[in-house]
Amino acid sequence: MVEKLLKVFDYSEILTIPKENLKKDDIIPYGVLKLGAQHEWKNINSGEDIKVAILDTGEPEHQDLNNNNIKSENFTDSNTVYDKNGHQTHVAGTVAANGNIMGVLPSANLFHIKVLNDKGQGQDEWTAKGIEYAIDSNADVINLSLGGYNNFPKTHEAIKKATDKNIIVVAAAGNHGKKGVTYPACYDEVIAVAAVNIESKRANFSAIGEELEVAAAGYEVLSTWLNGEYKRIQGTSMACPAITGGVGILQAKAKLKYNKKLTLEEIRLLLHMMAKPVNEIGRTKGYGYGVFSFSHYDPEELKEQKEQI
Repeated sequence: MVEKLLKVFDYSEILTIPKENLKKDDIIPYGVLKLGAQHEWKNINSGEDIKVAILDTGEPEHQDLNNNNIKSENFTDSNTVYDKNGHQTHVAGTVAANGNIMGVLPSANLFHIKVLNDKGQGQDEWTAKGIEYAIDSNADVINLSLGGYNNFPKTHEAIKKATDKNIIVVAAAGNHGKKGVTYPACYDEVIAVAAVNIESKRANFSAIGEELEVAAAGYEVLSTWLNGEYKRIQGTSMACPAITGGVGILQAKAKLKYNKKLTLEEIRLLLHMMAKPVNEIGRTKGYGYGVFSFSHYDPEELKEQKEQI
C-alpha cells in the first residue's frame, strides 16, 4: 500500500561546503545563470515587492536568508517552526539567497510555512492549511517542493482557492525517474517542473509526464544548508524554486510596468514561450516546453562551474 503522505522527494546530497570554502564562481549558482535572472534584478529592485510562500520543512536559520524572512508558521507535529531537516533551507536559497550566494529573486519577501515535519513528512491537512495561510498572507507565488503518489483532496481545494486569488502555485514533478508526475504537481492548477543538468539534459531521476510545463536546473544545485553551510543537492525539488523565482520576476515586471499581476494563464503562456525546447519544439513528456530562461545567459558563464560538477 502506498503511504498517503506528502513529503520531500528522495534526493541525493552531493557535497557540503563550509562558507569559507566557497569560490568566487559560486556566488551566482549555475541554475540562476541559466535563467539569466541576474540581468533582471536592476529592473525589478531584485524582487522586493514580491511575496513568495515556501511550504516545506520550516524556517531557515542561515545568514544568506536573514533579511528575507517576513512571516513563519508551523502546521506540523514538530515542536519548532525552524528547519531541522535542511530541505527548506536549500529550496529557499535558490529562491532568494542574498549573501555569499545569490538566489533567483534576492530581495523577495519570504513566508516560511512548515507543512512537513523534521523527517520531511506531512499530511494533506497540513499542506492545505499552509496554502490557506499563504492566501491570507497575500502571497504572489507558492513553492511546493514536495509531493506524493495519491490524490490529496484538501490540498487540491486549497490550491484552487489560491488560483482564484491569482496566486501562482509551482510544484516539483517527482524524483522516481519514470512516467507519472506526482501530486500536487499533476493538478491542472499547478505549474509542474522537471529537472535538467548544466547542459540542459533531463536528469535521469526527473519524473516524466504530459503534465510537465517547464524544466530548470535540478542536478547538483548549490544552495544554502543547515549550520550556515552550503550543499550541492539534486532533485526536482531543487528545480522547482528556480521556476518559482522566475515567476516572481515576471510578476514583479508586471507590477512595475502595468500595475497589475499576471493571471495563471498569462504566466503559463510566458513560461512556455520563453522556454528553450530540448530536442524538439512543442510540449514533451520529459521537459514540458523546455528549459525556462529569460534568454540572457551566456554559456561561457557556465564553463568554470561546469568544471566543478
